[in-house]
Parts: sequence; structure tokens; C-alpha cells
Amino acid sequence: MIAIGYLTIALAFLYMCALLTLRTGLSRAHRMSSSFGGLERLPFVSVVVAARNEEENLPSCLESLLNQTYPPDLYEIIVVDDRSTDSTFSIIEGYARRSGGRVIPLRNDDPGGLTGKQRALDKAIKHGRGEIILTTDADCVVPPGWIGRMVQPFAEEEVGVVAGFSVIDDSPLYLSKFGRWRRLFIRMQSFELLTLFSAFAGCLGLGFAAACTGNSLAYRRRVYEEIGGFEAIGFTVAEDNMLIQRVNRETRWRIVPCLSPRAIVTTRPKESLRDLLAQRVRWASNSLENRPSVLAFMVVVYGLNLLIYPALFLSLLRLIPIWIGPLALLMKLGPEYLLVSKGLEIFNRGELIKYFLPIQPLHTLYILICGLAGLPGRVGWKGRRCRARWF
Repeated sequence: MIAIGYLTIALAFLYMCALLTLRTGLSRAHRMSSSFGGLERLPFVSVVVAARNEEENLPSCLESLLNQTYPPDLYEIIVVDDRSTDSTFSIIEGYARRSGGRVIPLRNDDPGGLTGKQRALDKAIKHGRGEIILTTDADCVVPPGWIGRMVQPFAEEEVGVVAGFSVIDDSPLYLSKFGRWRRLFIRMQSFELLTLFSAFAGCLGLGFAAACTGNSLAYRRRVYEEIGGFEAIGFTVAEDNMLIQRVNRETRWRIVPCLSPRAIVTTRPKESLRDLLAQRVRWASNSLENRPSVLAFMVVVYGLNLLIYPALFLSLLRLIPIWIGPLALLMKLGPEYLLVSKGLEIFNRGELIKYFLPIQPLHTLYILICGLAGLPGRVGWKGRRCRARWF
């Protein structure tokens, strides 16, 4: 049993070092995001949205995209219906007519070796005219200054990708339609998502691309063409993560974060635990596709969460040295608090820090369940079943 204790301490040390490094990266990312100047020439932007069965969310998304402060003649909105079974395409066509052609409707056909979303994005990019590609999801609402703020870093010629971020809609108006426990669930979900985004931003601040969100992602058309697009990346359920990892590995383009409040996108929460777990299992299903350094960190995270509470229990029973469990827990929680509190401050969600301790046991259980359930790589999404690619 002593081996379990010392293994726990070793994993906790590696985890602590990684998170303290990410905390440094997060501060750099915040400073970097504030340092970009204005563009001498505003580029033409293709805003790309892939939509499948989004009749409920799509109108709000399109309204926000049409009401940007960016010059209307300098951006187009390309919406691809990914073989929906509801009225999604009719909604897209309606907006295309009412917007005077600013919304461009497309239909996705056979994905041909890619996921439906990959093919939809690829089709929109090839159809578009923009030198900058800017993506969001159909269940998102973007702020009025979103396009302008997301393209601002491209003033620097070496910047090839700008990674934006999103927050869950946990506003009082939205939460008012739910009961007490559902509201608590959504707020804790909001906290958990921002812990991930804090880590993503921390990596970018260090010049290392681990992951991003397709809710808010911009890249030069030249970058997409240089890496060969999604055809070269191949089938993956994590198309955005694999894209920025490929750019980071194989090109000299810089990938920078955008943490400006004027660019933070709002997305809908999962309203049930089942839906949340299904989403997280889908995210975990591509774990083995990640670059080796990301995969190694995932192993450390999973191993520590697997052993931390057994080690604490064994310490209390004095079956291993009594200091091992408490020290490992301190090495885990201390750096987490430093990273998460800074992230919540940046995302203007500081009030969520009160969930830091209550969520810990639930978060450990969630990591263990989703990590294990995602290993087979079989996932479902909006009526489709697919299997993640393993390397």
C-alpha cells in the first residue's frame, strides 16, 4: 500500500508543477490579449456556422451575427445545414431572404470520410470569400463587437489563429425558468467549463496549443489551406482542437488567445446531467488523438483523481504515512485554486468561486466516469453514432 501513497505524491507533484505553469501562462495570455492594436485595413470575414437540428437556437444566433458593429459589407454569414431533420434549413433560408443576401444558406451532403460537422465547415470555408474564417456554433449568441475584436490580433502578420472563449448563459433571466436545483446544476456547470477554458488559455499564453472551443475561433484562410484543411486532418470528433494542434506543430504561425469581454460568446448550458455527461464523454472520446504532451497530462490528471481519495482514506487509517493523503490533497487544491480564481476573474465570473470546494468530489467522480466511458471512442450526437480515431 505504501506504493500507492508514493505514487499519489508523485502524480500530485507533477500536477502541481503543471498547474502553476498554466497559472503563469494565464497571466501572460491576459496581458497578450490586451496588447493588440488596431488594424490599418479591416479584412473581409467569412463567419461560418454548422447547424444540425438547431431550430430552437438558430434565430438568436443569426440575430446576434447580423447585429455586429463590424461593417456589414466586410463580412458574410455562411450557415450550413448538416442534414437536419427539423426546420433548420427553412430558418436559414428565411434569414437569407430577409438579410438581403448577408446570410448564405448551404446544405451538407455526404461527409465522405469526415464527420458531418467537419464537412459542413469545410464546405462553408471553400464557398466563402473571406481572408479570415471565423466560426461559432448555432446554439451561441455573440456580442456586438465580436467580429471586430476577434480579427484585431491579425494586425500582427505572424498571427495565424485567434482562439476566443465562451461562457454559459447563467443570467438571472435565463435561470428564472428553472427550479432551485436545476439553477445550481447550471451554475456549477458554468464553473466547471471555465476551469477548462482557464487551462486552455494558460496553454496559449505559453505558446502551446492544447485545445480551444469552436464557439469562437478565427484563422486565416492561408493557414487552413497550408495545413490541408480537414481533409488532411482526417476524421475526428474534435475538429477544432486537432486544427490548432496541427497549426502549432507543423507551421510557424502564432496562435493567440482573445480574452476581451467584448469577444466572449454566450452558449446554452446542458439542462440535464445526462446531456452534460454525454457531451463530456464525447469530448473525452478523442483523448488518444491528442499530441503526446497533452495525453501525458491527461494520464496524470486521471491517475491523481483515481488515487487521491483512497490515499487520503489510507492516511487516516494510518495504513500509509499520515502526511501523504493531506499533502497530496493540498498539492492538488492549492494550484487549482490559483488557476481557477484568476480565470474566473478574467471571465468576469468571480462569484462562481464559491463552488470550488463543493464541486471537488463530484468533479473527481465526473473525470473518472467520463475518462473511462470515452476510451472506446464510440459517441453519439444528435442522432448520429460515430467512433473517434485513435493513433
